[in-house]
Amino acid sequence: ICRIRHSLELIGKDALRFADGDLAIRFSAPPSRELGALVKSLNRMARRISERIAEVNEQHQEHEAILSSMVEGVIAVNKDAEIVHLNQAAATLLGSSTELITGRSMYEVIRNHDLQKLVESSLSSEMTVEGEIVLQGEKPSSLQVHATALRNASSDNIGALIVLNDITRLRRLERMRRELL
Repeated sequence: ICRIRHSLELIGKDALRFADGDLAIRFSAPPSRELGALVKSLNRMARRISERIAEVNEQHQEHEAILSSMVEGVIAVNKDAEIVHLNQAAATLLGSSTELITGRSMYEVIRNHDLQKLVESSLSSEMTVEGEIVLQGEKPSSLQVHATALRNASSDNIGALIVLNDITRLRRLERMRRELL
């Protein structure tokens, strides 16, 4: 009985380390057959969880690489209009950095009434909302905005996804063409 209790205490300590994030932990097999089967199952579970976490981390890194390589600005807001994610292109268009913007209210970060209205519309609409806005600043920029509601697996509205396409150069070329005609 003392040996079983000691084995259970060791398994318990290893389980606590695993629960605290030590995913490399492998439970050592105790001398009894019954506990040996338990340890074998725990090690299998630990290996599968570690593999799954590695897969999720790899997918996250792939998604981050895709978003960061996009020319378009991408902003995700939750249903309370707080910015939960944005790529570097969006941060640059808004004249800030991703670290300073993430987690803040859209109303604090986006100082453009038209863009705020587009995001608000997308949060309350089933349809994609589109529009063109001008962001004032050192160099004013024209943006084509596409905003759509984000939904979870249960189709609940959980926020909005906003895609910002910088069309400043296009508008400048159109203006020059009109002036020449």
